[in-house]
Amino acid sequence: MIKHKSLLLAAIFLAAFCFRFILLMKYGKEDFIFGINMALKHAAVARNLVQFGAFSISPEYLAKLTAKSKEGDRQVLIDPDDVGDPNQENPQPYMGRMPGYPLFLAAIWKITGSKRFIHAQFLTLAMDSVAAAILTLMALELWGMAAGLCAGCLYALWPPLALLSITPGHDAPQASLIIFAFYFFLRGTRSRPIAAFSAAGLILGVASLLRQDALLVAVFMAVPIFFLAGPRRSLQALALGSGLCLLVVVPWALRNKVVFGRVSLTPPVLGANLLIGLGEHPNPWNLPANDEELKKFVQKRGSSALYFSEEFDRIATQEALRIIKSHPFFYLKTMVKRFARSLAPTFMPVYPGPYEYERDFGGGGLAYLREFPWAAAAHFGLKFLALLLWPLSVLAFFLYPEMRKILFCAAMITCYYWATHIPMHLEYRYLLPGFWPLFLLSAGSLCRIKSLH
Repeated sequence: MIKHKSLLLAAIFLAAFCFRFILLMKYGKEDFIFGINMALKHAAVARNLVQFGAFSISPEYLAKLTAKSKEGDRQVLIDPDDVGDPNQENPQPYMGRMPGYPLFLAAIWKITGSKRFIHAQFLTLAMDSVAAAILTLMALELWGMAAGLCAGCLYALWPPLALLSITPGHDAPQASLIIFAFYFFLRGTRSRPIAAFSAAGLILGVASLLRQDALLVAVFMAVPIFFLAGPRRSLQALALGSGLCLLVVVPWALRNKVVFGRVSLTPPVLGANLLIGLGEHPNPWNLPANDEELKKFVQKRGSSALYFSEEFDRIATQEALRIIKSHPFFYLKTMVKRFARSLAPTFMPVYPGPYEYERDFGGGGLAYLREFPWAAAAHFGLKFLALLLWPLSVLAFFLYPEMRKILFCAAMITCYYWATHIPMHLEYRYLLPGFWPLFLLSAGSLCRIKSLH
């Protein structure tokens, strides 16, 4: 039996690794999810870390990188090794995103001696392949080999997660890190809680250093752990998970205090996300629907504040709250629409998707199905499968009443990501780190249904 388990874990790892490696070779320099401009910004910060030992960014160098990436008929990812230094540059203290991905790039570039994205992309796809094996192991321990195979294959071959793992940005390792942390939270409910919860907290700290979304995961996880393992384990999970997570992030907050005069754990983006979330939907106030429109929106209000600055976010927050207070039903309607859209957070490297068809061809619906039947089948087929996972996941709570407490632990990860993103601007990549529990729960449901026949 142990041999069979090891073979299954190895097979899932290899399937995930090969699928992601193929995508990396074919689409590694394309922009499907993250945005090449943000990746280049990370690269510019990492380059200054390597060359100057400073957490700064040179606008002149970033401009050269961006111009080089746009030389062809479409923008592609450019490696810093392919762009020379500017004649003059004026490095500025970096503010904006969390510092984790530039640090990750800089560490890899120091080791390899070359400033190329491919090494970081390779490591994140390898991490995600390990995560597929870990998810397989969890399903296997809960329900056996068939469930492990089902959950593992879903994760290993799910196109959005595979594409996310090869993106040159801070979203790439998020899903795998959350799976690792969740695994240690579960281990802590059974044995060696101090070591397991400490490991979970440190992993969440690394995830938060890359993207702030994971900061409160331990707080949410303490709730189902209370019911699964009692108040003592719940408090340990809360204290160690949250405490060590914050310990990893605190140096960044102290750096912001020294450089900018304020203690800031996370980027000031609340107002931006709220306002863009409102502007994504038809409205009579001409609200911004993306970052560029938001910058112009703030400038029209007489401010020259930089994006990601405290003043910029204050203006955006004031405008967003004004709309929400005066039109609460409009805000509620945007959340309902976001929730409906969030149930199938899918994308594929198949052109055109529904959005691209509407943007590039000016049509939709039946015209899309008629002109691009294979592309439509791929995109809508994956969305249908994503929607199917929800009732299957809920069904697991009825099929396994004796396991509801542990299933609640998995479901809490999904609840956390949906609860923290539905009220604001939403992109599918934000939700994917919380989507994988549906694979675990659905695998259990499918195996029980099969056994009943």
